[in-house]
Amino acid sequence: MRIAHVSEASGGGVQTAIVNYITATPEHDHHLLIRSRPGHGTIGIPENVGVSGYSGSILGYLRHARRQVVDGDFDIVHLHSSFAGVLRAVLPARIDIAYSPHCYATETGSRPALRLAYHAAEKALSLRPQILVAVSPRERQIGYALNPRMPATIVPNCATAAAPETAPEKAQERTDLRPTVAMTGRICAQKDPRFFAEVANILHNNGFRFIWIGEGDDGADGLRAAGVEITGWLTPAESRGILRHADLYLHTAAWEGGPLAPLEAAAAGCPVLSRTIGSMSSLGYRVVGNTPAQAATAVNEFFSSDDFRKQAENSTAAVLRYHSLANMSEALKEAYRMTIRG
Repeated sequence: MRIAHVSEASGGGVQTAIVNYITATPEHDHHLLIRSRPGHGTIGIPENVGVSGYSGSILGYLRHARRQVVDGDFDIVHLHSSFAGVLRAVLPARIDIAYSPHCYATETGSRPALRLAYHAAEKALSLRPQILVAVSPRERQIGYALNPRMPATIVPNCATAAAPETAPEKAQERTDLRPTVAMTGRICAQKDPRFFAEVANILHNNGFRFIWIGEGDDGADGLRAAGVEITGWLTPAESRGILRHADLYLHTAAWEGGPLAPLEAAAAGCPVLSRTIGSMSSLGYRVVGNTPAQAATAVNEFFSSDDFRKQAENSTAAVLRYHSLANMSEALKEAYRMTIRG
């Protein structure tokens, strides 16, 4: 089948997820219709995949993508992200659509009036024929609430499927022996660096080391003031090296769909604790409350209680086992079979 992947926000986790989908279904002919975001690039796009890029406004991109889809001979159009999902309103009814929000816009920290507008738009757009390809039980639940008759399935993310098979990276000696707590992501409101900084502040006398892998401007000063080390953007190998030496990954995002960063940490052997949000609870991570004080208590308990640490290790291992390339591949193949209406 010829499949067009459409994303107005290519980069970061969305780009990684799309490349993983391509890797998981090599029997299909994949094409990308994307609008890239400078500074958000992650893993590379396979060389055998056709790419139609666009660098203008979102509105201009949506017009461009619609023309490409209508003129193209695609069996399935896979829309990635809520804004790309707007195309459901203007694409001909004959086109078979798979829709992956990668976190519904209704989950964001936007103003209540804006979230209501997002909800109304998603509800209306859910009425046209399509299949929801969710990345978590929480995302599927939202889809069913919008339209109980909309077909929906879960395709689990996986730790980077497109990573080349190479010899194990040479282990670097750990020079800082303090208990290390890590977090990965762009420093922005969604990932809530202020939450992470507050945990670091609460525990500043406990001898812990806090590291943020990534960069950004919205909250970086607060992280530095709390003594958090900010690495900037690193190569995947460099990130894995830090995570292998970290003792704990603390995911502090305020909203998510099905994040890849905790899976990458788990794949590097780093146990994961998460702030309590709907998606992370539904995915099976060990969640620890929705306040910095609760998270700080859990971090302390992780390092002081063998039982608590084992619980975190077991839940992390269970999540990683489920989020495998094999499970992603099988679920995605079934999702695409469901998308074709005949």
